Amino acid sequence: MILSADTERKIEQIILQQGIVPPQELELAKIDALKQNQSLIKILEDRNALSDVQATKIIAMSSNIPYVDLSTVNIPNEVLTIIPHDAAESFESIAFGIVDGKLNVASVDPQNLQAVDFISRKTGYPVSAYLAPKSQIDKWLGSYSSNVALEVEQALGEEATAETD
Repeated sequence: MILSADTERKIEQIILQQGIVPPQELELAKIDALKQNQSLIKILEDRNALSDVQATKIIAMSSNIPYVDLSTVNIPNEVLTIIPHDAAESFESIAFGIVDGKLNVASVDPQNLQAVDFISRKTGYPVSAYLAPKSQIDKWLGSYSSNVALEVEQALGEEATAETD
């Protein structure tokens, strides 16, 4: 996700206000961010000064993007698989609920309008996009394969039962 200069300033303010990183360390990270042409948040993550969850929450706060913690959400298989696996993987996005006729989608880049539009057209639902940590999205993407394996097992079991009847 590309962050604007305004968002970078807000990120710095949030980190200072919440005392997440000592001011001296933050100043050194800012210098490195400029030298390396990377975002401040990326530099702090690389230095393990922020976890991906902390970084994602800070980006959400600074950008006024809704945040979702997928580690606390139980996603039914029928909701998870609304977005086909290849699209979910490509856009790093996971469906996690349907509320008031809208599909709630967690993404590493909820501002990717192309992805949001594609998911909306593919699923037939208007989309409410949320920011979520990549690690949490990856965990749910991994559960697609285990869900598919379970469905195949169940289908084969039903077929075997039908043949013995």
